[in-house]
This record gives sequence, C-alpha cells and structure tokens, in this order.
Amino acid sequence: MNDYLWGITLGAFLVLVLAFIGYYVIAKKCGDVKYDERQRAGRGKAFQAGFFTLLISGAIVSILNYMDVLPGSDFVWQMAALVVGIAVFALTAIHFDAYVGMTDTPKRFIIMGSFFTAAMILSAIGNFLADEKDNHDIGFINLILAVIWMLIVVALLIHNRKKTEDEE
Repeated sequence: MNDYLWGITLGAFLVLVLAFIGYYVIAKKCGDVKYDERQRAGRGKAFQAGFFTLLISGAIVSILNYMDVLPGSDFVWQMAALVVGIAVFALTAIHFDAYVGMTDTPKRFIIMGSFFTAAMILSAIGNFLADEKDNHDIGFINLILAVIWMLIVVALLIHNRKKTEDEE
C-alpha cells in the first residue's frame, strides 16, 4: 500500500474515532435535543428554502454548463450550487432561531464554524500549492466552503447581537 492510501485510511479512521467521541460527549451532555413548535416550524421553512434553492441553482448550473459558458470545471460549479442550497438552509434556520436545540448555545456553533473556516482555508492553500489540476478544483471547493462557514458565523454573530439588543 502506498503513502496515499495509508493517508486516506488513517484519515478515515481518525474521522470515525472523532465522530464517535463527539457523539458520545454530546449524547452524555445533552441527552435528547428538544425543539419547541416555533423551532420546528422554522426548521421546516429552512429545509424548504434550502431544498428549492438547491434545485434551482443546480438547474441553472446544468443549463449554463450545457451552453458551455462557465469557466473551469463542471464539478466545482455543481458543488458550488450544492453549497449555496446548504447556505440558504443554514441562514434561514438562523433567521428563524431553529439552528440549535433548546439545550445548545450559539457560542458553540460560532467556535465550531470558526475552526471549520480556518480548516477549509488551510486545505485550500494546500490544494492550490499542489501540482495537479484536480487539487486546484478541490481548493476552489474548500474556499467556497470557507466562505459559507464565514457567512454562517457572521450571521450567528449578527443574530445574537440583534437578539441581545431586543432583550434590553
């Protein structure tokens, strides 16, 4: 087995271990996450907005790819359409205050989003410095994900500040 396959295997194993530990910690700390009716309705609106945005953006990208007017890789554009749908879901959920359960705190999501933003930027830089063109495509996708995470963190900060001002 070459170094590349060892890296993939080790990375997959570490992700599984970290996911198991994270699940165990969250399950032990929070138990069942409960949402009130307002949060359930907001989450439904967020899923609807994200789903239809995903469908529309995917169709637009497919049409533009068929017309051969988009520069770069088709894969990057399709992934960008997917990420736009996810971003619309996340931002709509934040707007309706349905992004967390009643036992969660937005501070945890801000910290997690900041770490994901940094990780995606570092991964993008690593992929851009690689010699292969496929790595450059992955670098663009990582930058798109970093921007989306940054947008989500900023939206959470604005939402929390607005909520604090409304309570005062």
